[in-house]
Amino acid sequence: MIFFCSGNRYIVPKWGFFGFVFASVFSLLSTHIILYLHRRVVYPEVYQEGDAVEELYEKEALYKKTGRSPIVIALALLITLGLLVAGCILISFTFTYEQGVPGTPAYYYEERNFSIINIGLYVPDSAIEPNSFGIRFVQAFYFLLAVVTPLQNILIFSILYLLPMKSSAQRQVFFLSEITFAWGAVEVMMISAIFSVKQIPDFGSGIVDSGCNTCYVVGAVLQNTFWIYFAAAVLNFGVTFWLFEGAHEHLYNARKFDWPKKRCWC
Repeated sequence: MIFFCSGNRYIVPKWGFFGFVFASVFSLLSTHIILYLHRRVVYPEVYQEGDAVEELYEKEALYKKTGRSPIVIALALLITLGLLVAGCILISFTFTYEQGVPGTPAYYYEERNFSIINIGLYVPDSAIEPNSFGIRFVQAFYFLLAVVTPLQNILIFSILYLLPMKSSAQRQVFFLSEITFAWGAVEVMMISAIFSVKQIPDFGSGIVDSGCNTCYVVGAVLQNTFWIYFAAAVLNFGVTFWLFEGAHEHLYNARKFDWPKKRCWC
């Protein structure tokens, strides 16, 4: 006689996980501080004579200063935004849970579909204490990095390039765009989703090891709609660095004030 039983499986984040998260946060914060100080040292003229000279000029949008088409910039940002929103909302991957032998009364099969958004929404459901501070922190941090910050980065780029400002204000917005891009996790989510689909079946089946390869099987597959998010990640990366290059070339370009040009990406 064969007996089947069911059980709940939970993943509980421990202090090692939170320690890694906080270490990553402090590492990012330190890079922002170092980059700011580095520019003050490498481009002292920009922060000294530059601000005084630019008072003679009217406010002007950065696309005019860089000679780039506002239509191309706006379209690139809008397409990236559309793909990103669609990629976050649409179902990206499906997990299957299979238990027992097909064709028998005890056979159980379930499919669960996930998008980038509802992964975050389901975080409390996978915890023993769904309303604990640690779980809610993980949920909020996930949405901040995977959804909010990438969308915020597109908005900041729109302001940087299309809104008339003086160069001093544009340098501040440019620095803010670098921060939001560094905190955004679109590319990380894209890569981790691909590897997760490949690894989670082995990981899930290993958690419930009954000694029977067909008693409990976890499967995973990427849906075709996932490639919308993939396209959004690739386009977001390309557009961001294209806009970074133009902004950096103008805002820290020594030729504007007849200084010796300094070649430094940062």
